[in-house]
Amino acid sequence: MAALAVMLSGVPVAGQSLSVYERVRLNLASTSNNLNPQYVGSFPAAIAWNGSSIFIAGLNSTGTTGTTGITRVTNPLAAPGLGVVPTFSTAFGLRSNTGNGRGYTGSRRQRQRPRRGLGQRHDVARHDRWDAGLRRGRRHAPLDGLARRPADGGRGLRPGVRRGRGEPGGAGVSGLVYTSGRRPLLDLATGTTIYGLTCSAVPGMVINTSPANTEWRDVDFDPATGDIYSRNSNNVAYGIRTGVNVISGSVQQFLVNNASSGTATAGQNLAFMPGVTDPTGSFTGNAVVWNNRPFGTTNGSTVFTAANRVVATTGASVTVDWNLLFDSTPANGNGWYDFGYDPVTKTLAVMDFQGLQQNLWVESLCFCAGLCPGPRGL
Repeated sequence: MAALAVMLSGVPVAGQSLSVYERVRLNLASTSNNLNPQYVGSFPAAIAWNGSSIFIAGLNSTGTTGTTGITRVTNPLAAPGLGVVPTFSTAFGLRSNTGNGRGYTGSRRQRQRPRRGLGQRHDVARHDRWDAGLRRGRRHAPLDGLARRPADGGRGLRPGVRRGRGEPGGAGVSGLVYTSGRRPLLDLATGTTIYGLTCSAVPGMVINTSPANTEWRDVDFDPATGDIYSRNSNNVAYGIRTGVNVISGSVQQFLVNNASSGTATAGQNLAFMPGVTDPTGSFTGNAVVWNNRPFGTTNGSTVFTAANRVVATTGASVTVDWNLLFDSTPANGNGWYDFGYDPVTKTLAVMDFQGLQQNLWVESLCFCAGLCPGPRGL
């Protein structure tokens, strides 16, 4: 209960708001041009952000088998006026046999030293592979511990937590599996199964929601406690860790219950944001950013500021005040957004999937009373 009390310290109440300030907006169109070395696929579909580099992974929508990959953006917060510009790496983690409508659907970056892992979720044909990049993303190899499993459940890196209810043995990469109510965990370096599914030697913890719904879309973890946060059918759920491989009641509760309005709909994502504070007196606590994407969402039907939402880990809705550059309004999208949050710099990266927009915003959660620190203040 002590850890639970810590998690609830600074509990926000209904009616609180959160101000974020846009730092930079990157156009990702070059990553969808197959003549460019940074080509990752037809669309950028997933991102990872660690405060200094952004990793962008792609989806194939060519109508036939195609190639998908990952590119690393360095200096994403650079100021062109000072002669420094963001740069895109040559794509890596290439998968030339990616089926139409498949590709990278999840990405998470581990910041902790000495090993900085990049966990990826890749669907070759039918939700069937985990990937991971090791050693600051310079080496990329498949983790086949869950190969050939329907596992379009996002991704989550388990950092090497040494306190609270974290996993023993260091880091791991985890994803939730369609039709399974258990949380598997793979060793980030070798792909060895630490915890598997129901029939494995050591099954992972039960993480069903109530009522049960295993149409998983994304997953993230509190690095300090091991608490789990997930998406299924447009809902947002959570489970409080009470042991090494168990959550309270062996069931996830709903932070946001959208009555499973997003069945058979990809692109529902979230990111856990720990220790958010606002000196102006608006919001303090842990929160989850998520996108509202119900079934039937179409291109151009979704307003950026309406789709991307924040909920406190207590379940209280938090109004977001999006302070965008030049008071600009992003073009409407199709509701597919992905997130990467860095707790050290308190910056949030938001990726837009749809069409030719393909923008990525980096927002500062600095909550300053005056001017926010500039890019060189990181």
